[in-house]
Amino acid sequence: MDSEGRLDTKALRDALREDIRKAKNFFTRSKRFAKWVRAAFDEVDEDKSGSLDMNEVYTAILFLYVQIASSCPGALPPPKEDMKTLFNRFDDDKSGDLNFDEFENFCAIVAAEISGRLIVQAVLTKVVAPWLGVAAFQWWASEMKRFLPEQYGYWSQRLPSGLSVTVLVSLAVSSLFAAPLMRLVDWAFAKETARFKKA
Repeated sequence: MDSEGRLDTKALRDALREDIRKAKNFFTRSKRFAKWVRAAFDEVDEDKSGSLDMNEVYTAILFLYVQIASSCPGALPPPKEDMKTLFNRFDDDKSGDLNFDEFENFCAIVAAEISGRLIVQAVLTKVVAPWLGVAAFQWWASEMKRFLPEQYGYWSQRLPSGLSVTVLVSLAVSSLFAAPLMRLVDWAFAKETARFKKA
């Protein structure tokens, strides 16, 4: 606020610029993200006016999140009310719409939280879940040898162990370990979405 108690628009713009700077990370600067943002904007800007109103912005965000979900299953867009709050921050001239550059920065802020989830998801699905799958297989094999050695011998002769490990790891990645671990990650990252409500 300025000395007369009015909102200082320069301070608001500076705060928004800082939020945009913080939102620019490896994911939101990637060519893939830029392509998705452009596709979402172009898909929703049917009249080719070069700008989107609040409803169009939210539709474009939903479109963007469909694209994001292809790489980051479980990524959910923020609620429409949160988008309205953020939209009002970007629409400082009160024109009621965002041009492409504003929309691109808007998307960077909205999607910034997902970059952490993408890293964690990649580590979980490419490293942790396969390791857990191999560990589970090794435990199962040792228990089979101990309690059912005849059956283990029979099946190990007919089913190559490499195939068994591949099947078990695939099963572990897809359902046993990755999904529960990602729920834990989602719970841990839940605080990130609260920043929209504070803005």
